[in-house]
Amino acid sequence: MKNIMKVYFKLRKSWLIGLYALIIVAGLTSMANDSVQWHKWEKIVVQSTSKAAYQKTRTYLKTHPKADVYAQDFPNDYQRYLETIRMIKPLPINNNETISAKMIYQFAPLTYDALKTDLLSYYSEDHRNSWRENTFSTAVLKSIPLVGEGVQYTEQVSINKIGLMGLNICLAFAALYGILLIVDQLTKVTTFIKGRTGEVNRLNLVQFIYWAGIPLAMITVLSVITHLTRSLFIPSQYVAIPWENLLVQGVNSLSISLGMVLLISFVNALVGKPIYKLLTFFLGVPACLLAGSNIVSLLKLPPLSIFLKSIPYPVYFLILLVILLPIIILLHQHYSLEQDTFYIKLDKLRLPFYSGILVLVILDFVLTFFLPGMSINTPLNIGLLIGLIIAIPIIFAKLVLNKDVRRLLKK
Repeated sequence: MKNIMKVYFKLRKSWLIGLYALIIVAGLTSMANDSVQWHKWEKIVVQSTSKAAYQKTRTYLKTHPKADVYAQDFPNDYQRYLETIRMIKPLPINNNETISAKMIYQFAPLTYDALKTDLLSYYSEDHRNSWRENTFSTAVLKSIPLVGEGVQYTEQVSINKIGLMGLNICLAFAALYGILLIVDQLTKVTTFIKGRTGEVNRLNLVQFIYWAGIPLAMITVLSVITHLTRSLFIPSQYVAIPWENLLVQGVNSLSISLGMVLLISFVNALVGKPIYKLLTFFLGVPACLLAGSNIVSLLKLPPLSIFLKSIPYPVYFLILLVILLPIIILLHQHYSLEQDTFYIKLDKLRLPFYSGILVLVILDFVLTFFLPGMSINTPLNIGLLIGLIIAIPIIFAKLVLNKDVRRLLKK
């Protein structure tokens, strides 16, 4: 194992060092940018709000409880604070209900200092997207409405709340892992090491460690450092780190990205040619998700749907790990260089794989005709579905089995 790690590192030394350096630079840049953005937001708050104006707004809201805050006759001088109050305190109202001054007043902070503290709190929850849900978002765009012709806003400020632990960033490294597997295959690096050591599973473990394991570990460490050092760049009274929310966010991001790495490793072990690996992954994952959704819709099982949504992401990752890891190891144990020239590496798995494609065609397209609420009444939609139902089995019969589908049916 140690020898394979040394050999692989020598072959990809410049790429790996460049990647790790890029992660460190990105983490430090993110920390600096977050501080700059917060101080920019602080300047906007100080310039756009004042104690006297806020107290006048509270007084008006209290003395005119029935006033419609969005009516044309509502004084412009007090409109500035309406959005800021709602951003901090969600209003539990129906979409069609009139928003009265009394409703705004009951959620308004008692003092301007309290309003300012809420506005400047770095990890404050963002309620603007939904008045009914308290969400801890990955980043928040902040702005303050200004009085003028129509509704104008100050310059928006984007504040990153979770360091590098965003789902998109973690998924990007999962995708990078898949790309490098293909690059190694095309440049014969994989073939070179496998041909001399015969340690296929160990080589794939080394590839995972270098391209996914170490980057995700660095992202985690840098994110923790980012949160621990917030108070060095931002006044500590505005930094109350929600460790529980951050932990949930981080674990979810890692679970989803590692699950994607597992799927990529499975496709890499199952499929030979690089172009077919891309085809299988980018078509297979959406096809499986759509099939599951169609089955739930057809069987009308809302409790099952609710139950599946309630399962934490780490549980899904562990299920994938238990199912796919033994299969990946077994597939690599039967590996030979000749298999890289086929769609499906093992001959015994080609017909089962093609049968799985036929099942997905039925669940994704044929089943669509029977789903309630699906509007497939135009000739274009009907023709498109029928075309896919016919074309996909024919194309993949040639790609996977190297056979004409008509002869296959006769057999």
